[in-house]
Order: sequence, then C-alpha cells, then structure tokens
Amino acid sequence: MQKILYVGMDVHKAIISVTTAEDGRDGEVRFIGTIPNTPADVAKRAKRLARKGSSLSV
Repeated sequence: MQKILYVGMDVHKAIISVTTAEDGRDGEVRFIGTIPNTPADVAKRAKRLARKGSSLSV
C-alpha cells in the first residue's frame, strides 16, 4: 500500500510556504521551506516530494 504525503501550501503573491504531513496519527509534520510562486517551481517541488514513493495529496 502506497503512503500518502499531505502537502499544505500558504500561497502569497510572490512566494509559497510548503509544509508536509505524513500519513497517520503519528505522522511527522515538517516545514519544507518557501518557493517562488511560479508553475515551474511548484511542479519541481511536487516532483521532488513524490520521489520518496509517496502519493501526494495537496
């Protein structure tokens, strides 16, 4: 069964703050950082987060 990684984004005009939470009650919550608010940067971050084999829920 594939794990789900929940991705939260606080969107502003110039930047996006990215946080993740692992699946389950005891899953770790982690602040990933900020990225520029562009489609290319969002796609790049999503690919990087999915690399660990998790299914992303945004």
